[in-house]
Amino acid sequence: MYEKVKDYNLLLTEVTDYLKTKLRYHPSTLNRHSRTWAWINKFMNSNRIKHYCPKVEKKILYHRFGLRDITQLTRHEKEVHNSIKMMTEFAVTGAVKVMPRINRRDFGFEGSIGALMRKFIEYKKVDSRLSTVRLRCYERYLYRFLQYCNKKKVHSIKKVD
Repeated sequence: MYEKVKDYNLLLTEVTDYLKTKLRYHPSTLNRHSRTWAWINKFMNSNRIKHYCPKVEKKILYHRFGLRDITQLTRHEKEVHNSIKMMTEFAVTGAVKVMPRINRRDFGFEGSIGALMRKFIEYKKVDSRLSTVRLRCYERYLYRFLQYCNKKKVHSIKKVD
């Protein structure tokens, strides 16, 4: 088990480095998390808390969201919530699991056009070695196109200009 109680500034440096080097987070994503973590630092300083631990997480979550359930939070509040949880996970385990988005849609590629789209996505996954995020983008846009084709009653790739 990783060190449970750690100086916050050291923890902040380590989690940022971990996300940047091990998980290859994009700088803009790191920047969003960093804003939340800076707010945590202000909260800890104003409450004279020197070390971050799961008990501190509970105080922060209660201060920020009260007793509201995660399903009642706005998209931005959920991002803040996830940043706080990520910091605690790193503080406790020394690692961060990549958290899946809540209610991620499973795209059903039906029909002959859908089968071609699924093959294309698999090709991009294997040969181009794209990230999970990029593959999800392909799925989302191709699924929208497939819905459009179905709406226009285009069921064969030969009918697509």
